Amino acid sequence: MRRTVALAVAAMALVGSTAWAANFKVLILIGDARSKEMDALEAIKSAGAHNFTYERVVIEGGTFDGNMRGAQIIWMPWNAPGHDGLYFMAGSEAKVRDWVKAGGGIWISAFDDNFKDAAGKQVGGWMPIDEHPVTVQNTADSDVEITADGAKSGLFSKPNAADMNAMVLDDNFAGVDKSWVVLAKRKDNGEVAAAYLPYGKGVYVTACIDTRDDGRTEPAKPLLGNGLFFIASMLSAVTPVEPEGRLAATWAGFKSR
Repeated sequence: MRRTVALAVAAMALVGSTAWAANFKVLILIGDARSKEMDALEAIKSAGAHNFTYERVVIEGGTFDGNMRGAQIIWMPWNAPGHDGLYFMAGSEAKVRDWVKAGGGIWISAFDDNFKDAAGKQVGGWMPIDEHPVTVQNTADSDVEITADGAKSGLFSKPNAADMNAMVLDDNFAGVDKSWVVLAKRKDNGEVAAAYLPYGKGVYVTACIDTRDDGRTEPAKPLLGNGLFFIASMLSAVTPVEPEGRLAATWAGFKSR
């Protein structure tokens, strides 16, 4: 228990600490060109002490080949993995999961509930849905309630003040298991508005924000910077000189606080 608490404190210290400054490449997977999220994201050159460069890959109408192109973070803007009955991640599922497990981080904005992978599952096998089942609900905008874990996480406060109630929400994740750390809940249905899933040495982070146009994207800009900072700070906790299980243990300790 003492070790768990110590790791929790260490995790909180990492968020906002310049001691863990690092450079990150972000691979933006574009599944819907209508989104303005990628433009807003690429305007963020740094967050806290972390620096970011970007590469876009358009996967709409096709499939993602699973080539991570040297990135440490994959960013999925609104409607990235599929929409309107079409799925764009076929053939890359195992590569993406393995990459996260080895220490990659994925941000997931809202996407449609109306597509399935080859196995007939929502979301798709690029997430470990066989181990941690999750569904997507067809929902619209809603106010949210920040959880205790959310308040401690820094996602809504570092380095920017981010108000999810000022943002427009879209289809949300539902039915998540206890491995997910829920940071914010929707008030309309009590389901996930923002959460993260530790997976191996990496992490999946989701927030059901809608960025299909400039009007919806503008209030989400502070959260985009915070999302980059949140993932980068956690991933940079794992260094070549630290034990292999460090991040998984840190996540576990952070959740237990």
